[in-house]
Amino acid sequence: MAASAGQVADPLIAAMVVPLRDGVVAPRPQHDAVLAGFTRMLQHTPSTHTPAVPASTGVAPLQLAVVEPLRNWQSNSSAVHLADAAR
Repeated sequence: MAASAGQVADPLIAAMVVPLRDGVVAPRPQHDAVLAGFTRMLQHTPSTHTPAVPASTGVAPLQLAVVEPLRNWQSNSSAVHLADAAR
């Protein structure tokens, strides 16, 4: 005996498996939290202010550790030689 969407305890099974298995449409929830979240996100006005940064801040440690070595590697000829060697 096939269970209907109303008789299944697991809401994921009721929403995805039962409609495909039995050819019935699962009832839609009264409030769709995902849709409401996307609606809020798309209606949100982005901030245009620039956050305050302490005056004593230099280059960020992450930038020094990751970005600068990549930038230096790319700026010298080693990147070109590596690309030529790969051909």
